[in-house]
Amino acid sequence: VAAGGTREAQAAVAEGVAAGDDVVTAAAGVDQAPLVLAVRGQRLAPLPEADWEAMIAKADVVLLGEHHNSTEDHGMELDVVRRLHRSAKAQGAPLSVGLEMVQQRFQGALDRYVAGDIDEQELYRATDWSRRWSWPYEPYVQVFRFCRENGVRLVALNTDNESLGKVEKGGLEALQPEEWRQYIPDKDGFSKMGGNPEFKAYLGAVVMPSYTLHARLGILQQTVSGQVLDQPMSLRNFVSGRLLWDETMAGAAVRAIQPPQGSASGVPGKVCVLIGGGHVKYQY
Repeated sequence: VAAGGTREAQAAVAEGVAAGDDVVTAAAGVDQAPLVLAVRGQRLAPLPEADWEAMIAKADVVLLGEHHNSTEDHGMELDVVRRLHRSAKAQGAPLSVGLEMVQQRFQGALDRYVAGDIDEQELYRATDWSRRWSWPYEPYVQVFRFCRENGVRLVALNTDNESLGKVEKGGLEALQPEEWRQYIPDKDGFSKMGGNPEFKAYLGAVVMPSYTLHARLGILQQTVSGQVLDQPMSLRNFVSGRLLWDETMAGAAVRAIQPPQGSASGVPGKVCVLIGGGHVKYQY
């Protein structure tokens, strides 16, 4: 495991990364339907299976905030992807599964896997999983395999370590124009995000405590790509890196639902995003 992966894994274990709790909270055993709870103000209200399945069938984007090391969460993800595939197929809408775990530079490897050109072990190597993600690979294979068997596209969502490392060292101004176009095409919208109440809640409750924890663990001396810094990473650059990470994944998810160029039907797609729970809190 590379230094960058170790840094994030250490922090996530210490934080006890929480599952998403904004609109619907779900937990499940591997062989049972998820228990789904809707957030109603300060309380959680159980939702009947038919109600929540109808809810996700109507959505164009479904965010599944996971505990990366939870067998139950991975089982729930497979169940939800199966249900979404069934409903999307009935609607004539293509389904994609977006992956925080895979950086955008490896989209070609995901495409080759779904096409049947490489197997799971080759996909593991081709995505540089052990260095760039560090969480166990095996729990995700059941979703990958389902997608390949059913022609569901896998989408690489995450920022490349090389670009994220630049920001953690030198701030957003260190990005090259082509990186801005790839990760943050809507600069105006990105700059206005700071005034969003949901963003402020996310910043105060998720990002700031994460920085404090990274500092306490002594893991701010290097970037996610393993570059050693002369001084511990500044709060400004840490927050900038986290925002780049989030914006990159959001933008890639939105692109995944756009009808392909030249599509005869013009029907927009649906995407189910597998992502750490901390990224999807507070409806941000």
